[in-house]
Amino acid sequence: MLRQVKKQKVFKQKFTTGFTLVELLVTLSIFVIVTGIVLFNQNKFNSSIVLTNLSYDVALTIRQAQTFGTGGKIVGFEGIKPTYGVHLETGINNKIVVLFADRLKNNNNNTVNNYKFDGFSSGGICDQINSECLEKSLLTRGNYIYKICEYGTSVCYSKLDITFKRPKSEPVIKADDKDISTTGVVITLAALDGATRTVTVGPLGNINLSR
Repeated sequence: MLRQVKKQKVFKQKFTTGFTLVELLVTLSIFVIVTGIVLFNQNKFNSSIVLTNLSYDVALTIRQAQTFGTGGKIVGFEGIKPTYGVHLETGINNKIVVLFADRLKNNNNNTVNNYKFDGFSSGGICDQINSECLEKSLLTRGNYIYKICEYGTSVCYSKLDITFKRPKSEPVIKADDKDISTTGVVITLAALDGATRTVTVGPLGNINLSR
């Protein structure tokens, strides 16, 4: 009989060993907090990577226009060597990057370069025949063109055209129809979380990226 009581006592002690309700709640709370911090930082990191990649895409599009323009690439069946450029805007079109060929013609059918993008064809379509627009890229995941400012100043604009024409490698930079080629331009891209990246185009055609 005494032996049975001892066994029951030992069994009871083993059964009651473990977490209390308070300890369990504290452990779960710590786990939830740590998981939330990790997920938040992961999302922020992913957003930063996407924004950096988009800034590279914008820079590469500008470089593409420079290569086409200085190389004298012929576009369409007009047989002409147009000025090539990139068009950016803030405002309602702040998610669009346009690679275009500046190939307007006057009444005498002579090519006239006004060094700016003259809009899409009907329906906002990019094509090589009825529009200057060659390629239209969209900024994704809530990223957008935040500011377009003259380099070294606080003067900012709503529209920007950066064009290149053979034989010069230097760009013609027009912001709201104002020529700022001699100073250069800073394009700021932004994400919804407030992170920013900049693409700077200098007077000599140099393209730099920074935070």
